[in-house]
Amino acid sequence: YRAAALGTTHPLVKALFTELAGREVAHKKVFQEIARNKGIGLDGPAVSLSAIKDDFRAVIKNIFAAAKSGNDFSGKKDDELGNNYRRAMEAEQRSHQFYREIYESAADKNIKLIAEAFAFEENEHYEILQDTLTYLDKPGDWFREQEHWIVEG
Repeated sequence: YRAAALGTTHPLVKALFTELAGREVAHKKVFQEIARNKGIGLDGPAVSLSAIKDDFRAVIKNIFAAAKSGNDFSGKKDDELGNNYRRAMEAEQRSHQFYREIYESAADKNIKLIAEAFAFEENEHYEILQDTLTYLDKPGDWFREQEHWIVEG
């Protein structure tokens, strides 16, 4: 995600890929803490699934609110943008499946909660990538969906 963020000139894409890169680093840190058994894992506190959901939704809501309020997220798409999105969406699907498998096989309740939260977040990442790709490829469709236009005729 960092490479994709650095390789684009599109502000919306740069903001999204930068945020996703940060999320993946956070996942890594959680697993490092599990490995070290410092506060997360067998005897540690449970992870709040709703807090993870609310936090990520707030970040994405702010990115799209800026788009809707007229900030300049226009511009030509980078040549590699479609490929970056495709690879990112495939990675999110694989990650979602990976965390679901951990959830299903884990005996420890905290590991299950962490895996469930990460599976949810990976699915959210996938949906956000889909949504931003629609915004970039078909902005009229994206605005119609977001604003719930009534089309008569």
